Amino acid sequence: MSSHDSAQAPDAPAAWRTRAERRAALEAAREQGENLVVVLGHAEYYPRFGCTPASGVGVTAPFDVPDEAFLALALAAERPTPRGQIAYPPAFGV
Repeated sequence: MSSHDSAQAPDAPAAWRTRAERRAALEAAREQGENLVVVLGHAEYYPRFGCTPASGVGVTAPFDVPDEAFLALALAAERPTPRGQIAYPPAFGV
């Protein structure tokens, strides 16, 4: 899940603006068999949804980023989560 800068409100990424949109995005990830959502963003915004530093679950970015801005959310605590370095699709230019 991602959003272009032009689609973001100053303090809320587009896909996370409303509770219904958040739930729908996370449910779509669950339905696709994902168990970990990783976000690069506001250190004060995402923790309110349960996100914690990705390093705490063994996930790293392929670039330098402050630990408090690279966050992860396990969708089912009883299931294992992926570990290692995130590989971004080419569209991200990383």
